[in-house]
Amino acid sequence: MYNKGLYSDWVPKPVQLLLIVLLLAVVMPLGGVYTGNISHLVSGTGAMTEYFMWANYATTIGMGACMPVVIRIKMRFKVRDKMVLLLVLLGLMSYINATTLQPMVFVATSLFIGFMKMMVTIELFLPLMVMIGNRGCFMAYSIHLSW
Repeated sequence: MYNKGLYSDWVPKPVQLLLIVLLLAVVMPLGGVYTGNISHLVSGTGAMTEYFMWANYATTIGMGACMPVVIRIKMRFKVRDKMVLLLVLLGLMSYINATTLQPMVFVATSLFIGFMKMMVTIELFLPLMVMIGNRGCFMAYSIHLSW
């Protein structure tokens, strides 16, 4: 089992905090399908609205499906390697969503996007929670940011 941190020991804590917040700003809004764009997707592809609603739900289902395995994967692989792989795969899945016209491809990639998004989010929130220190304060911030 290998559990090395996201950054080297020589990186100052404020820089780590800044980089974690920047990564979270990229990963948190990431999703398979945005509900505001569903009407554009429907008119552009000619598919029914329900497919894209399924894709929206599949992102949430993927995030929930990740929870039983996220700790096992966290303890098995290096954090840096896992983060690079997951961010590249998230970019690849977003590219597939951007170039496809098949609605079921949207659903499948959205499921994987949700799965990988939760893994990245766990890897970033745990060090952030340790840096902030007060878990109650952390929960208040995370609830406030989710609204």
